[in-house]
Amino acid sequence: MLENQTIVLLVEHRDEVFARVASDMAERGAIVERARSGADALRRHVPGLVDLLVINADLPDISGWLLSSKVRMTDPEVSIWIYSPRPTDDDVSMANFVLADELIEYDGDLWRLSSEVGDRLGMPRLASGGSAGLTAGNFAGIHALAAV
Repeated sequence: MLENQTIVLLVEHRDEVFARVASDMAERGAIVERARSGADALRRHVPGLVDLLVINADLPDISGWLLSSKVRMTDPEVSIWIYSPRPTDDDVSMANFVLADELIEYDGDLWRLSSEVGDRLGMPRLASGGSAGLTAGNFAGIHALAAV
């Protein structure tokens, strides 16, 4: 964590989903960074500095399950939440296999997904309701900390 803020890497290729979920997390004080694909997430993830990965199970390049496995190899301590509209029994088995901390079902309802993720953060909404923690760029500042 950076100054008691949760640093989140949200792995989502759809703009509208990223915008809604990231906004709700930022309103709760999280610093949110985006990765548009599994490959992008692997490039952006900084072991020890990212607190939480929130991953779409159905990414365009690799599955959220494979991404989770790869991240676990380099960062066994990071929290991983995977979301899917209607997880099957196989999805539950995969979530257990890759040691996902949460498997979030949202039934295709974007507002439900946003609420489920925000509630699981366990942080109250900021009084200002601002999005100071929402970033559209990269983790340049966080990468600089890693070099120290």
